[in-house]
Amino acid sequence: MTLADILLFCFVDFFAGIAQPINQDLKNIVAWHARMKARPSAAA
Repeated sequence: MTLADILLFCFVDFFAGIAQPINQDLKNIVAWHARMKARPSAAA
């Protein structure tokens, strides 16, 4: 995990919360977001 992962997760998660969800055709980004969201630190 890098600082880039943390920052990108914050942006992607924020945008998903304001009706700008991840394009489901972007399989790698969707999988990455799911892995990041599954981390215990993401729930904090």
